[in-house]
Amino acid sequence: MKTITSSLLKDLSALLSEKSKASSAPKNKLIEKPIRLYLEQLNKVEYFKSYRKMSDNADVLKIAKEGLTDCFKRLDGESR
Repeated sequence: MKTITSSLLKDLSALLSEKSKASSAPKNKLIEKPIRLYLEQLNKVEYFKSYRKMSDNADVLKIAKEGLTDCFKRLDGESR
């Protein structure tokens, strides 16, 4: 585990301390999951943006269409 130092607004720090005491859970455990979920959401947004960007690229669309055509041909051949 790596230690990091961060500044929090006073009200947020107070809320975190209250929840930590009430749940008998360390502060780091209370913030690990929300941070992980937030970072996963950021990754999803980046992924979505990259696909949106690619959808405007004619070359990428051509390659995708060719790939789908090939895929459908293989599926059609396997079903026989």
